[in-house]
Amino acid sequence: MYFVFVIVLSLFALILQTAFFSVIQIKGAKPDLILIILTYLSLLKGAEAGSIFGFSFGLLQDVLSGMFLGSNALTKTLLGFTLGSIGKKLYVSSLLQMIFVFVVTFVNETLLSGLTLMLKAYSTQEVITHWIRVTPTESIYNSFLCPFIVLLLRFGERNFGLPQQ
Repeated sequence: MYFVFVIVLSLFALILQTAFFSVIQIKGAKPDLILIILTYLSLLKGAEAGSIFGFSFGLLQDVLSGMFLGSNALTKTLLGFTLGSIGKKLYVSSLLQMIFVFVVTFVNETLLSGLTLMLKAYSTQEVITHWIRVTPTESIYNSFLCPFIVLLLRFGERNFGLPQQ
């Protein structure tokens, strides 16, 4: 049942970030709610679950955002695997969660910028300008939304049960 809760929450988050947060961007940045959910689930459930979730919802983000098909899927799969690999060794308290999500968002945006440069979709100057303008703001945005997403996920754990590995 928790699995269904996470899927529904993630789909809602995806719709929210594509429809609602696209309208209320701050300095061109909008939060990546899927990245926050990915961070939490990867740390909790491990590399395999993180990779699967990262790929699936990263690909959905690509389809809905009109970005290069596979760019979010690739970066979120890599992050899901990496976070899942270190997850059991890392306890993340509430303040550390916010800092951790800030760092993960920073890494995600850097990877996406690097992919954009490699694909030569935009000039180097455009990519660097976008990275400087958007990355810090999006990282802060995600950090502030992190506690609310974590509360929702913990609500799901309490009410729908956390499946054992």
